[in-house]
Amino acid sequence: MSIADRLFDPGPEEVPVSLSRDRKRTIRNRDLLDRGIHPATRRPIIVFSEERGAWTCGDCAHHVAKRYAKTYHKCLKAGITGGPGTDVRVSWPACVMFKSGQSER
Repeated sequence: MSIADRLFDPGPEEVPVSLSRDRKRTIRNRDLLDRGIHPATRRPIIVFSEERGAWTCGDCAHHVAKRYAKTYHKCLKAGITGGPGTDVRVSWPACVMFKSGQSER
């Protein structure tokens, strides 16, 4: 290899990093929440108020916890599948379909 080849050598090619499906879903869900849209129901989220406080998916009657080897949180209003696409986080802000109380199970 000559000196000129070493001076202008761009180095190893950068391989683009592909994101996993879970990571892509997390990014999409975070973007929806930032825009005020609930990721599972695609409805507007409830705006926080001083008198009411903040409601979350974990407080909602439509929340269901499916317990297997792990626990998977689902929303009855968003539809329930066996995959991670319909999972909800109990800490997410509640959507306008929020219903206070215990789950309807």
